[in-house]
Amino acid sequence: MIQTKRQLNFIQATDTNIKRPRVELEENVSSKACLEHLANEIFYEIFDYLDTCDVYKAFSTLNIRFQDLLFSSSYRLKMNLYSQSESVLADRCRHLLIPNRHRLLSLHIRNESMVSSFFHLCTIDSSFACLESVVLHSVEIPQLLLILFYLNSLPRLFSLTITIDKDYYYCNLGDVYRLIFSLPTLKYNKISLATYTEELSIDVPITINEKFSSIKYFNIDYSCSLDQLSSLIRYLPNLCHLRCERVIESETDVKRYSPLKMSHLTLMSIGCFETDFDDFEAYMKELTSELQVLRVNGCYYMGYLDADRWERLIKNRMPCLKKFYLQCDQCIDDISSDDSPHELINKFSSPFWLARKWYRELKIDHTDMTFLVYPHKKEWFDLYEHMRHDTYSNQKSIENYYGLSQQKKDRYSTLVTLEGCTTATHRFQCTIDIWKPIFDAIRFTHLNISNCINMSVTVLIELLGLLPNLESLKISSLSMVQSKLLSITDTKQRLSLSFSNKITKVKIDKITEKSQIQFIINLCPRMKYFDVDCILNIDLRMFVSFLLTNQITRIPNLCFLCLNVPSANENIIQTIARTIELETLIDNYTIQRIENKIFLQWKLK
Repeated sequence: MIQTKRQLNFIQATDTNIKRPRVELEENVSSKACLEHLANEIFYEIFDYLDTCDVYKAFSTLNIRFQDLLFSSSYRLKMNLYSQSESVLADRCRHLLIPNRHRLLSLHIRNESMVSSFFHLCTIDSSFACLESVVLHSVEIPQLLLILFYLNSLPRLFSLTITIDKDYYYCNLGDVYRLIFSLPTLKYNKISLATYTEELSIDVPITINEKFSSIKYFNIDYSCSLDQLSSLIRYLPNLCHLRCERVIESETDVKRYSPLKMSHLTLMSIGCFETDFDDFEAYMKELTSELQVLRVNGCYYMGYLDADRWERLIKNRMPCLKKFYLQCDQCIDDISSDDSPHELINKFSSPFWLARKWYRELKIDHTDMTFLVYPHKKEWFDLYEHMRHDTYSNQKSIENYYGLSQQKKDRYSTLVTLEGCTTATHRFQCTIDIWKPIFDAIRFTHLNISNCINMSVTVLIELLGLLPNLESLKISSLSMVQSKLLSITDTKQRLSLSFSNKITKVKIDKITEKSQIQFIINLCPRMKYFDVDCILNIDLRMFVSFLLTNQITRIPNLCFLCLNVPSANENIIQTIARTIELETLIDNYTIQRIENKIFLQWKLK
């Protein structure tokens, strides 16, 4: 700590916590480090990142020490076969894999020709005693059925991932799953289809004395119906995590299903639900589980925006739910006059949702709207999080103040993100007219403008006028503000309507000109926290000096500055400190560097 008439603390990021391999040298050996002095455990850790075939090719002929390492029972083989010629594959199977099959830990075969060639050259049986993971790409169903028959003899097969090749429009995956469910030690299974199809049969008949599967993690990476999903998980009494890429409408009435008791199921993730909410609700009412995590994408069905029905369903059928992820896509142009999605979205701010601290976000791309609910996560605008490394004497009081303040604000926080809006100004105006009912109905507190490269200052000001409750603003680029196009006088005139905004936190991904800094100062006079990415050619001394000079008169509440500086180092810290000291800009401040981020914080007078 450096003491002057102003307090200045330097906290430098170091890499002292990085663990490095320790090289033990014999006393009479040269101090120069040698590769062979590394411990066996370190070599095995290095080999773990490399393909086994490459390891053998590089190290097996060096000396006896490496030969002992490679053929030791401690070294487990991981075979990754891809695009080798048949002669090379045959050589590796004959001289490497088969003699060491008792040490094979994982097998990954990347294409159809390799799958056929490998199982022609090598028969999998119980002698592969350590084989725990198998990944097969581009395999056809007739061939897969034969492979699964042999895999049944493996005593430690825990993970099986399969990509089925070709268009099997009328194929029955029931035979495949019947063999998979019979694998005695399997814990994880994922099946993907190389091509999209909806006409898929999954018929797994229950036979007398049928043994249920040991699978705990089940991933259906293709489209299936609710009744197909139900018929599969009936075989999985130990199921903990269920993931499904896409669920389509069922031919069977899901309301007639017998109850499903899945006492171990804690996570369910559905990539896309293409059924209405009535079917989903009926299915979940028949499912008895201890769900703690639920992810659902409700596609374009308005029913998934019904917060009241969600509340009843969660209270009655998912009382243990801790993390809830909901995504609902809507096209604003397709919404009829009778629909009010913004009013439905507003109901996600009831005490039920606020008590669980589930965050709400609305993403808008022209006329496409995506509503999201997800567990609260710390964002850049969580000011108290950036202050947790504070070194002032009243550190605890500062943290508690912002922590309590943030907890109160979280109850009302809703983020709106505008993405990819690149149309001309006059068309932007038409788009804003479409957004206006949504902005009027929902109390948005955070605005994120991303990749809207043609947005004008006029449109931006109008947006802020439609969002009077904003507390934070994030803009990916200020390309709309250029010194040659926007004079200071013009800026003041256009920004006169924005002085009443409540924005206290601002993040800009890129600033290139002084006029852009002035624009932000005029735009957000109540700013307390400023986070900015500084490009390589920006003059940091000028930037800091200009900002802190304006802090006294134009942005008097500013007390925290975060600079994302490429290749930030101690010299940059010293440069900023000297600038502050020489120009007597602020008192009692702290500078801190964490990787490429520089945090400058000071006490207000």
